[in-house]
Amino acid sequence: MFGILVALPVALCSCASDKPVVSRDPFVGPPIRVESAGPNHIIALTAPSSGWGIAFDQSHLHFDYAEVFITVTRPDPALMHTQAQVIQHLDTSVATERPLEVWAKVEDFGSKTHAPYAKAVERAPAR
Repeated sequence: MFGILVALPVALCSCASDKPVVSRDPFVGPPIRVESAGPNHIIALTAPSSGWGIAFDQSHLHFDYAEVFITVTRPDPALMHTQAQVIQHLDTSVATERPLEVWAKVEDFGSKTHAPYAKAVERAPAR
């Protein structure tokens, strides 16, 4: 029994160190919103042209809400892209019964920086 009680705090502490670096600066990038009509929250990115990408990085469940971290990628500058808005959707796998915060960062095509995430959507309400 003692081994279980000791292991539990160690497991919980190790999760906290995996949380991404966040910034208090506002998110600067294409508009992002949360759609909560179905069983899971869906992130919708309104890109200014084709070629933009959106990728799920990780999520963290808390007692009364969830956080999702995503990376938005700019288009490849070597290619030609349609100059029309494109809406992309990303399933978060977070149930709509739980409020959701979205943190995002924007990266250039092909780069992998360790830029901090900025809050893109304040806590979207539960359904």
